[in-house]
Amino acid sequence: MNIMNFYNSHMTNYDKEGFDKGLVVEQYKDSSGNKAKDHLDINGKLIWRKTVLKDKSEAISYFDRNAQGSIINRYDQIRNAKGEVVKSYELTRTGSGDSTVTVKMTREFRGRNIITNSESYTGKGKGTISGYTRSSDKVNRDGKIIHNEMSKFDADNKLINTTIMRYSHDDKKNQIIANGNIKDINGKSIGSIYTKYHGDIPIEIVTRNNSGSGKETITQKFSSDGKITFDSKEVRDSYGDLISIDTRKYDSAGRITHSEEMSPETDRVFTENEYKYDAFGNITEHAVETKKMLDDKGEHKVLTKKIVTSQQVDDVGNLISKTESKYNSRDLMVSSEKETFNSDGERITKVVTENSFDSDRDLTCEIKKTFDSNENLIECTQKNHFYHETDGYDGESELTEKFDNNGKMKSSIEKIYDDKGNVTSKVEISQSFDRNGHFIKGQKFTFDNSDNYPNIENIREEITGTENKSFDGNSLACGTDQLAESMSSFSGKEAAPALESHILTGNTNSVPRSLVGVANFASKAPALLIY
Repeated sequence: MNIMNFYNSHMTNYDKEGFDKGLVVEQYKDSSGNKAKDHLDINGKLIWRKTVLKDKSEAISYFDRNAQGSIINRYDQIRNAKGEVVKSYELTRTGSGDSTVTVKMTREFRGRNIITNSESYTGKGKGTISGYTRSSDKVNRDGKIIHNEMSKFDADNKLINTTIMRYSHDDKKNQIIANGNIKDINGKSIGSIYTKYHGDIPIEIVTRNNSGSGKETITQKFSSDGKITFDSKEVRDSYGDLISIDTRKYDSAGRITHSEEMSPETDRVFTENEYKYDAFGNITEHAVETKKMLDDKGEHKVLTKKIVTSQQVDDVGNLISKTESKYNSRDLMVSSEKETFNSDGERITKVVTENSFDSDRDLTCEIKKTFDSNENLIECTQKNHFYHETDGYDGESELTEKFDNNGKMKSSIEKIYDDKGNVTSKVEISQSFDRNGHFIKGQKFTFDNSDNYPNIENIREEITGTENKSFDGNSLACGTDQLAESMSSFSGKEAAPALESHILTGNTNSVPRSLVGVANFASKAPALLIY
């Protein structure tokens, strides 16, 4: 890094040609006889001034103005006769009202040193001084920075800390490594800072702050074009034990894609988040998982279900659908809820799904319920998957029920499949009701294996179906995931539950593994469908 080029690379050249295009230009001599040139904006406000002194040095000033014409930022540069910046002054403002922050900064070249002083103010107008920063950079004969010392002061000009940085250069890799030590007012080391540069761009910064109660480490990583890709904050106690950690990963657009957080209040429990985005920057998926940290080596166990929230939007950003899925500790989806919406944001449908698994991670039961815009149940499908003790998958049963606006089951289809997916039996029910929900008539159709010539029976009393609007999901084959896992511990040699004849039955030797050896539960569980 050359002393002038290094400094100028961090400066905007306000003396570039073509700056005066489209602006009013005034040229004159000031009271000292120096040549001056002013550039005015369309409102006649000064935004640029260049003054050429008698020794051929130049003073250049640039002003940023807001819509009302007030100056919000000002930049001044003094260049020698060679055109090199030897001194600069900057005034910048951010925020508004009482939260306005004003920073005044001067930089000056003195031989091989660059002296920088800055003052910070808060509040409207001039504001109230909040602190000072003074620093000095040293460069070698090649103009490369090799040393920096920066001191921070409070509003009363009392020293807070001093940071001393030393730089090493690797020209082949175009890389600079900076190591620094942070000292308190008594000269005691209270922290360190490490910065790795590629050219002039920092690609990694690690700051460590020490205190009597522990250590705080902040890490930041950047891409080759200076965009942040990772940051973290880690806090440990005086014994080195982890207290809290907060990490984030970013994509090329600067959006968070992954984060982990553990706080002292959670007793080594941390929350993990993952995000996905569409081409327009909208979040399409958000996954949350809570884990228990077992040791500082990263060993952990999952405490709670992972929750994944995803959504779809149309071309103008209107929400089309939203889905929330929950996973158990084995990363199996145990439930989901999907809602669809019209262009006015009104819900069209809601679909709720629940799944149960056995100890071998095989899906044993699925329940899918569809609700209308008023959350009335309009359809319910339940599938039970059966497994042979030694031969694996052994078929499944499927029951689909449809309901009218009064919650009455208007139709149902019950099917039994063998292990090859062939339908071995099918029963259909059709019912009709008056406008008040009173039963009128119904029929039951029982089909053979060939799906021909059904046996038809007239139904004289209403069949209510197996599910109700409350969606309690209570059935023999679809208990909670915890119940299924606990029951799977029974020996496979014990008797299978005695499934009653009016329950959907396939091979009575083929039942969900999670139910083997628990015949005593069968009599207490509600039937899938009673005719």
